[in-house]
Amino acid sequence: TEDSAAVVQAAALKLLARRGSRTAKRELLADLTERIRTGRDAAAVLVERATLLHEIGDWNAALRDWREAIERSRLGSIGNPISIGYARSLARAKRFRDAQNVLQRTSLSIARLRTLANQRDFKEMAESRYRTAFHLE
Repeated sequence: TEDSAAVVQAAALKLLARRGSRTAKRELLADLTERIRTGRDAAAVLVERATLLHEIGDWNAALRDWREAIERSRLGSIGNPISIGYARSLARAKRFRDAQNVLQRTSLSIARLRTLANQRDFKEMAESRYRTAFHLE
């Protein structure tokens, strides 16, 4: 984590946070949390933090940030990148019905949904009875 390359340092912190290090998690999130607190473009920063929380496996915290990003969004509606991220975290938290509902509200093509079904985050959902969300037979 003391490597001079920021990418290597971030990767090491993510690995440590994923393995349960609260210190690493706090260090990863410190800058993002401060940016959210200042309020400037908070919705975009919340999306960034939700993505990071998802990457380190903190699905419930990621879901809270996704919901808050949706609420703070200037558009007032769920855009495809936000909805896909939200559905990813829902699927990882094994909340397949909720993930299916989110995916059904998006304007994704059937081809794109089928591509999502092959991704790691949606793999378990695609193998369950909720596979219909991806238009799989």
